[in-house]
Amino acid sequence: SHYQQWVVEEKHEGIVVRAAGGRIYKLKPSFSIDAAVIGYTERYEDSTQVSAIALALMHDNETYQFIGSCGNLGSDKNRKVLMKLLEKNQVDSTWRLSSRSGVMHRFVKPTLVVEMKATDIQSEDSIGEPIKKMSLCFDDSGGSAVGKSYTASVLHPVLVRIREDKEVCQNDIRASQ
Repeated sequence: SHYQQWVVEEKHEGIVVRAAGGRIYKLKPSFSIDAAVIGYTERYEDSTQVSAIALALMHDNETYQFIGSCGNLGSDKNRKVLMKLLEKNQVDSTWRLSSRSGVMHRFVKPTLVVEMKATDIQSEDSIGEPIKKMSLCFDDSGGSAVGKSYTASVLHPVLVRIREDKEVCQNDIRASQ
């Protein structure tokens, strides 16, 4: 009832629950976003598996707005399926993106749409400045950096599923999500 009142009705960010034994839980609503996969890194311990995917939404001018990476991809089987889908679509890129561990992303032609679930999104950094990330365009020669654009960062995304019913087009992966 507290969650319903405070979060759903009064639009607070979430609630904190302190359980017996000292555990603390943060309960927040989740949201989902459909995004194009524009790159990936492979797992160090198994090169047949994807470690993380780079995600982008599409602007009205059909440029791709990088919104972040996701490493929470589910099972080893899911990671192998992603590798089979992505490795055959590698392209060159004028922009470089490294993972938190320093591994460079391999860019791919945007052909795959995935649904991501998250509980946090932010449009400002820790000092209140708007977040800007790279926008890219893709053509037959690969990907190229267009310049940084204002965007939001999706925090702690989790892969829900591959959206075989969606296409990499402005309507299905629009930035206005």
